[in-house]
Amino acid sequence: MKLFKKKTKIAAPADRHAALAFVPVIPEGIRQSHETGGCVRLHYAAAPGRLAALVRGAAPVPRTLELDELGTAVWMLIDGRRPVSGIAQALAQRYKLHQSEAELSVSAFLRQLGRRGLIVLREP
Repeated sequence: MKLFKKKTKIAAPADRHAALAFVPVIPEGIRQSHETGGCVRLHYAAAPGRLAALVRGAAPVPRTLELDELGTAVWMLIDGRRPVSGIAQALAQRYKLHQSEAELSVSAFLRQLGRRGLIVLREP
């Protein structure tokens, strides 16, 4: 039995423009609820850690993530058709940000959502 598997790396896009062309998609099983302040709370099942899986089985662990105002704005723009660049452009216009700043912020946020399994990126 092998305890530590080597993670396979996903090939990175060739350049920044190619990365911004990817389309974020929300997979099935992610639930959202709207809070009183207008923010969104995401409910999802996370895979247990390796040690927890060994000790108590491989049952998914329920998790909740509450988004702030900017996170909620980005989340609401994810429709399965709009590319990362389009989301960044909409965010830049709404909050009067420089385009490159919005692209960096949106990319970092989507990367974190992807690591949690809350979105997947589809090639254009």
